[in-house]
Amino acid sequence: MEEEILNIYKSAEWKYEDYKKLAVDSKEDIKAIRAEVYNELDSDPDLGLVNDPSKAALWNLFADIFAFVAYILHKLWTIYEQRLKTAAKAVIPHTPYWYALQAKKFQLGDNLDATNGTVEYPVIDEAKQIITASAVKESGGTLILKVAKAGTGGLVPLTSAELLAFKGYVRSFKDAGVNTLIVSQNPDLLKLELSIYYNPIIPLATLKTNVEAAIVNYVNNLPFDGIFRRTKLVDAIQALEGIEDVKINICEASVNYTSTPSFTTIDVFYESVAGYMNIDPNYPLSTGLNFIANV
Repeated sequence: MEEEILNIYKSAEWKYEDYKKLAVDSKEDIKAIRAEVYNELDSDPDLGLVNDPSKAALWNLFADIFAFVAYILHKLWTIYEQRLKTAAKAVIPHTPYWYALQAKKFQLGDNLDATNGTVEYPVIDEAKQIITASAVKESGGTLILKVAKAGTGGLVPLTSAELLAFKGYVRSFKDAGVNTLIVSQNPDLLKLELSIYYNPIIPLATLKTNVEAAIVNYVNNLPFDGIFRRTKLVDAIQALEGIEDVKINICEASVNYTSTPSFTTIDVFYESVAGYMNIDPNYPLSTGLNFIANV
């Protein structure tokens, strides 16, 4: 049906037989529109004189014509809208933000289709769109594309098989001559040692729980590939009831490691390599926070 309408729309000469076939195939839709006209007649007292029951009555013929024209216009506008969307796809500037959006459209296990200069999936299946976080930045003439997927307790990197498939996906739509570096790895790790000055009116056990939760919440809720800032961390802690001051003794970060870390001191801010961060399990908050009663 849609193909037939598109053929009519593209045709330089509008043919009666095309419209006739379209009307026959869509008679149920036209009947529904006509029924709405009849309902309007029944509910509007100003149209009470329009009551000739004959199918050949002038008002009845007008209702038929209106229903048919309304249906055709609706279908043609639908096709025109689709053509505009297709044309718009071809002129969207391929900015870093555009690349980040394309990354989230990746469908694991599906093949892409190249039609009319655009590369896309024939069927959109959100269940196969495994990438939930993506960010792109330019560095030295290379587009660095960071991606991650949802896992138990937070973001996790793609598996080796998933990453290989995603790299093939990126090659299929990236602009010619554009160098890309795709990053999907375990989170960077944060090491903290803080002195927390508190009002002893608040139970220490409660404070410890609240402070650890505030730190984890701040780190976990950073935007993907966002910036970790020392001052924002302090703000999150000082917003808690009973906290009077915070001194940062150690604030360091490292890319994820298995044996030897490569910690960097965070003087002001830190941009993670993986795009997201976690507290280093080798330096848990339970041992890195020193609570001092301010008496």
